[in-house]
Amino acid sequence: MRSCQHEIHFSVDEANDLLPWIIERVDQIIMLFEDLDNRGFDIMTGLWRPKGNGHTDGGPPAEYVQFKNLIAELDRKGLFIKNFVKGVVDFPHIKPDGEEVYLCWMKGEDSVRFWHRIPDDFISRAPLEESNQPLP
Repeated sequence: MRSCQHEIHFSVDEANDLLPWIIERVDQIIMLFEDLDNRGFDIMTGLWRPKGNGHTDGGPPAEYVQFKNLIAELDRKGLFIKNFVKGVVDFPHIKPDGEEVYLCWMKGEDSVRFWHRIPDDFISRAPLEESNQPLP
């Protein structure tokens, strides 16, 4: 048996069942990311970007705490948001052959219909029906 990177795994049906909950959070994450970025706050560093005079606007805003809490909610479920602009979410999954992969969903899609190998990324995702073996 292969060892897995993730403790929590989802079937396609389980991933699709979670979509309403995920969509609500992803919409908020995208909105907060855009707002913070437009205001000059870098969510990756947790710091304000220096202005022309080298000064920043102090500590992190309350919206940053909201943003981190939403990411933590996804993380506790075993989900990974991979893109804060497009709203890409990966779900760990075990194929019937035992390979651990990611099911992949992006905001605007009505269901989870894509997957990719863990070392690969969004650009490598393929439709579920193109998997070597059907994904349950």
